[in-house]
Amino acid sequence: MPPPESATSASSNRSADWIAGDDDDYAFARTVAGIWDGRWVILGIVVVALAGAVVYLHQASKVYQAQSEILASPLPATASVQGLGLILQSADPLRDVQTASEFVTTPSVAQRVISSLRLHESPQALLGQVSIAPIAESDIVDIAVDAGSPGAAQRLANAFAVQTLNDRTAALDSELSTVIPRLKAEIAAVPAGNPGTRASLSGQLAELETLDSGPTPDLRVAGLAQAPTSPISPRKAFTLAAALVGGLVVGIGLVFLIQLLDPRLRREEELADRFRLPILARVPREHRKRRFRRKTPMLPGAISPQAADAYRTLRTALSSSRRRTTHGHVILVTGSTPSEGKTTTAINLASALAASDAQVMLIEADLRRPTIGKALDIETSESIHSVLHEEVLFGQFRLGDALVDTALSAVPESRHVRLLLASRDGVSAQPLSSAKMRSILAAAREISDWVVVDGPPLLYAPDLLGACDQIDDVILVARLGTTGFDDLLQTAELLAQHAIVPAGFVVVGSSGRAQYY
Repeated sequence: MPPPESATSASSNRSADWIAGDDDDYAFARTVAGIWDGRWVILGIVVVALAGAVVYLHQASKVYQAQSEILASPLPATASVQGLGLILQSADPLRDVQTASEFVTTPSVAQRVISSLRLHESPQALLGQVSIAPIAESDIVDIAVDAGSPGAAQRLANAFAVQTLNDRTAALDSELSTVIPRLKAEIAAVPAGNPGTRASLSGQLAELETLDSGPTPDLRVAGLAQAPTSPISPRKAFTLAAALVGGLVVGIGLVFLIQLLDPRLRREEELADRFRLPILARVPREHRKRRFRRKTPMLPGAISPQAADAYRTLRTALSSSRRRTTHGHVILVTGSTPSEGKTTTAINLASALAASDAQVMLIEADLRRPTIGKALDIETSESIHSVLHEEVLFGQFRLGDALVDTALSAVPESRHVRLLLASRDGVSAQPLSSAKMRSILAAAREISDWVVVDGPPLLYAPDLLGACDQIDDVILVARLGTTGFDDLLQTAELLAQHAIVPAGFVVVGSSGRAQYY
């Protein structure tokens, strides 16, 4: 009797309409979701950054800044003041105030400050605490001095302003002490018959003597410093804000780097955004006992009540979509990579189907890594390969001789599940040809209501897809935190190439939001 029309063969077009495109909206949504998934990493880095900022603020020395001002008053460029080193009027106002700024930061001014305040540091070190800001529009030179206390900053700023004037006055007096005697000698040497020259020189002498009797006329203190009320360093608000922003930037960058290097499936919503397939069941994250290794499938008696409910939900979903036919229904349970929970899903699905009083056969088609027999502690001399070997030798396909009955279901009155295991002696490592697998599935559906095929990861063993005409439903198992998203996309493309539209996903590792009823 020919096999019934299957879901895979009924799809005549090979378009992958169930695979959504990677558009900008999806990329943005996945980026936002990735940031949300890594929120604890980001929060941890932000907390560390803020803690470091707090430690820095606690240990860093406080720096206070006080500011005093001097005013530059350029003099007319007359003959009497030429060559005295005074600030003379020019066409460039900025030049005058820059000249005044240079008078402040000289070693002689720094030495006068050290002497007046009785400090114990070098002039070079003291000048490192001073910054000058000339303001051309007002001819004012701003003297900013940093110190470890408000009082010290105020004293230093005022001392630099005052000692700059004293230093300039002393330099002017030194020049005048040379110029005035020389000018007096010139006046004395002027002949009596030249009164105009004598009068001109006498006028210069009077002007110089006036300069000699007072402070330097080109500079004066415009404003004395006040004691600062708060330090300029460290700045608490700025430091904390910088730590917060830096922590966010580093945290988000680290999350992106982790996702780039490890693009695993993190959230169930990623499946809904990229694939137009239903979620058939959500299996909660199971906490295994230490005696169970992760690679060992979990049997019906070892799973939680929530997980058992999930597999019964999967049974209901498959039963409601099953076509009414006289032949059995073949379900392929597969995925993209190892350790996703495919074998556990196949075993527990078979158990749930058997609990509904159906004839169920479980075929172990993952020939490279057979684990069902070991998990159930079943040793058998018959396997898939041995059945096919007998057909070749004797011309008879004796599937029933290789089946093993076992009570998988936790319900005592449930039917037994018939198992067709793969050999664990290495014979089954070679994959079966598509023709042989079709023969096995065709024979299995004749004697069963349901045939559950525990398939290998399709990316590693795509040979099973050659028998897709004997497969009615394909279930993709995806484990959150384990399944690689790129691998899942490649698996979807592989199925689309064979015109296969999966029945849906079984998501393993769900958070289990609902309590067990």
